[in-house]
Amino acid sequence: MKRSSALLMVLLCAALLATGGVAATPSPPMGKEEPRSIDLTIAYGPPLLHPYFGLLHAHTSYSDGEGTPAQAFTYARDSASLDFLALTDHGELLSDAEWADTRSQADAFTSTGSFAALAGFEWTDYLKGHICVLGSQDYASYLNWQTNTIGKFFAWLEQRPQALGSFAHPKSTNFDDFAFRSGASAQMALLEVANVEKNFEPGFLTALSKGWRVGAVAAQDNHHPDWGNASGQIAGIWAPSLTPSALLEAIRARRTFASDDRNLTLSLKLNGAWMGSALRGWPGQPLHWQVDAADPDPGETIAQADLLSLGGSVLATTCHPAGNYHGSSGNLVWNLETSNPGGDFWVFARVRQADGDLAYSSPIWLEAVEPPALVVTPQAMTFTATWGESPEPQTLTLEIIGESGTEWSASAGEGWLTLSPSAGRTEGASAVLQVAANLKGLAPGDYQGKILVSAPGATGSPKEIPVRLELSAPPLQSFDLSLRPGWNQISLPLVTNLSPMVVFGELPAPLLLFQYDPLNRVYFGLDQVALKPGVGYWLKSGLVAPITATLTGYPSGEEMESLDFPAGWNMAGIPIPYDLPLSSLRVRANGSLLAWGDAVSLGLIASPPLWFDGAVYQPCEPLMEAGKGYWWQAREALQLVFPSP
Repeated sequence: MKRSSALLMVLLCAALLATGGVAATPSPPMGKEEPRSIDLTIAYGPPLLHPYFGLLHAHTSYSDGEGTPAQAFTYARDSASLDFLALTDHGELLSDAEWADTRSQADAFTSTGSFAALAGFEWTDYLKGHICVLGSQDYASYLNWQTNTIGKFFAWLEQRPQALGSFAHPKSTNFDDFAFRSGASAQMALLEVANVEKNFEPGFLTALSKGWRVGAVAAQDNHHPDWGNASGQIAGIWAPSLTPSALLEAIRARRTFASDDRNLTLSLKLNGAWMGSALRGWPGQPLHWQVDAADPDPGETIAQADLLSLGGSVLATTCHPAGNYHGSSGNLVWNLETSNPGGDFWVFARVRQADGDLAYSSPIWLEAVEPPALVVTPQAMTFTATWGESPEPQTLTLEIIGESGTEWSASAGEGWLTLSPSAGRTEGASAVLQVAANLKGLAPGDYQGKILVSAPGATGSPKEIPVRLELSAPPLQSFDLSLRPGWNQISLPLVTNLSPMVVFGELPAPLLLFQYDPLNRVYFGLDQVALKPGVGYWLKSGLVAPITATLTGYPSGEEMESLDFPAGWNMAGIPIPYDLPLSSLRVRANGSLLAWGDAVSLGLIASPPLWFDGAVYQPCEPLMEAGKGYWWQAREALQLVFPSP
């Protein structure tokens, strides 16, 4: 298709005579946009944990209580609506047949997902203290000479690594003043902070201070046929499913809480780790605590939450309405940032409701370690490149000595530096960062930059890595640009001075230069144009005869390997100083790179582009000439990609 020179002159004159005027270009009708599919990737994390409510300390007529195990499990499931019940009859009063029946009934009443029945027993020294045991195949009695002292009982427990113990209704002086026994520590998983409306927080604090790593539970110690309804005390367990094995594993992990309220949930996390976790820490380490508590009953206001540590000292407290509440006042989400003071310590959460009911989370333990050391190699980096080329990426190795699981981040101080990845977490291995220098927009010369690597709490952090870029100029090239009197549609195939007056200032006056803005459909005049290779321009001077203007500059190389085209008409040339077949071009659209012919067949871009020869528009086919500007009609936003030199 050709257009008359008269029509061209009308369009150009309208643009030149009106300051800031608009020169309209053809606006083709656009078809309906095709629907695009979206790929979604779902990342699966750790199992989702659920709160389950029940009791881990109850009796039947097999010792000093009432009823049978079958009656107890039935009542707890159907009348008290418990998620789980553990029967723990006194070992000295149990017979082998009764123990076997308790285990058999527990298996019979367990229904995955709806009720978990557990068999246990209570070892009883009426002077020293009581301990409930779950998960064992046999039971122990205080009347047996092999288990008639606390020391002998702990030795028995240590020989059964699958068994788990719980300090029952503990006074501070029980269990030989909670004398610590390292061999039994892993299996003594729980302590009753509340039992039959009695509070045993002092015993909890004593046990923790002596080194026992026990999680918090509450109990009703039922001796009558009221399993689950004797009082408000309840034990909470966060587990992935409601099965005896899942509950026992959660108990082993100390993922439990004690509550005076039947349906109050409570959890404590530190830096994302659940209560019951034993973490390593160092002075100055950032600590992010999160306390979550919720009670669905109307009017059950949470009045106060505390974080308690060594000796029962209050690390932090929040009172209604100072907490960060969501929904009703029965819901609490409390986030707190502190700094590790150093040393070994533990922290648990205590929540108080307006009616006086208390709930306790299990603790989180922190063990003191030396601060990790941040080591980064190399200690300095240098990139060398010739303008128009891209230097090879380099690697930066980051290691945190003395601690795994440490967060780190890295940032580049200059826009021409890029890092990947820029953040992470060390898990026993060094991290490797790829560092690249992006030369786009840079002139030849020497550049100084830096990379900042940070690992909070680590010695040697933050660490600054100086980066130098030596960008040398390539040999200058020249290009002969043919110009004629009147309007010339041109494009520069070399990177020259940005100023049109420097490049074309030797042409006879008057000098007119315009660049078309396809987004806003306006022309920019001489004082608004910065010369770039590949961009199309209208040029007119006071020439009375054709001339050849010699341009001097650098090859664009990878600097201009593609041009962005918005939908509509675009004016551009080729950013390289030699002619190209039109068929060698490619088009990038909707994330796909297509051959020129395929892009034309799909209707993404019209073919051929058009060039004004001073009188009419000429189709450019099959060869595009360096130095000429062309009109391109893009049917949607895309990139025109040129072949590599």
